[in-house]
Amino acid sequence: MQSKIIKVAIVDDHTVFRDGFELIISKISSVEVVLKSSNGLKLLQGLKTIEVDIVFLDIQMPKMDGYQTVAELNKTYPSLKVIILSSFYDHHSIARMLKFNISGYLSKKAKSKDIEKAILTVNKSLEYFGKRVRKVLIKLSFDIENTTCVFSQRELEIITLSARQLSSSEIADSLHISCRTVEKHKEGLLEKTGSYNFTGVVLYAISMHYIKKQDFINSYKTSKRK
Repeated sequence: MQSKIIKVAIVDDHTVFRDGFELIISKISSVEVVLKSSNGLKLLQGLKTIEVDIVFLDIQMPKMDGYQTVAELNKTYPSLKVIILSSFYDHHSIARMLKFNISGYLSKKAKSKDIEKAILTVNKSLEYFGKRVRKVLIKLSFDIENTTCVFSQRELEIITLSARQLSSSEIADSLHISCRTVEKHKEGLLEKTGSYNFTGVVLYAISMHYIKKQDFINSYKTSKRK
């Protein structure tokens, strides 16, 4: 049985980069670039007629930049997975982008194996952050209104397992509860911490010393060995 094709869009204002990135993706099995755009406005126009699973999105672009674009995507296409692909991986850029619902963040200098790993991971509804970005993530302290969150034992179990890159179904199996129960806990944790995605919850838990940052780092080391 043939695998379902993962349909990808590339949004970057440099033609040479778009074409080069498309060439890298063309070598990945079951992945196809179906849309290329030079800015967010053209992406949104293309999405009206072209079905896309994952968008690789640059930050600095004319007419509609990455921040404006992802805000519109979250509103209009909430199930669309977005991976930021940028040369900006400073604290400010990453923290600002994490306020939106993104599935990953890669440096433009990412190796082809990391790009493939990001696509396959995000396609499973997990999150993927490149090595250089992860170094920034573990140093970030988030400005969250409620900085005195108290987590239940079950919530901590779910956060810890999520930090280890387990999917909701895998967490459910591990804790012997339903997948729906896991999702309900995750929804509650997003609201409790004021986070826009579950990576924000994990990083909040790390910053408040509820879980060890090594759980977050080791998950990527383990996934590379699989």
